[in-house]
Amino acid sequence: MTPDLPLLSPEQALQLLDRLSSDDAFRAVFHEAPAKALGTIAPDVAEACRDCSTQGPLASKEEFAQARDRLVERLTADAVFRVPHCFVSGEIDAQLRHPPAP
Repeated sequence: MTPDLPLLSPEQALQLLDRLSSDDAFRAVFHEAPAKALGTIAPDVAEACRDCSTQGPLASKEEFAQARDRLVERLTADAVFRVPHCFVSGEIDAQLRHPPAP
């Protein structure tokens, strides 16, 4: 984790994951421009990740729902939005098994 990056609050993380697991319009924006979508939830975090891009196809709504609790923990403890790799389809479980990079 880079110490100067802002973190999501638990409420913001839950809102993000709820929208990623249910809102098709939000998912489309997030896939194309994560910082833009995140700006509707956490502007300070969005600003810190303005150069973020997804590294593959966005995980399905079901994947987000299944990993919700574990993702909340990661999103509120580590600044993962520099590269939102743990949101790639089929990669959530694998990414959450590894500690975040320093």
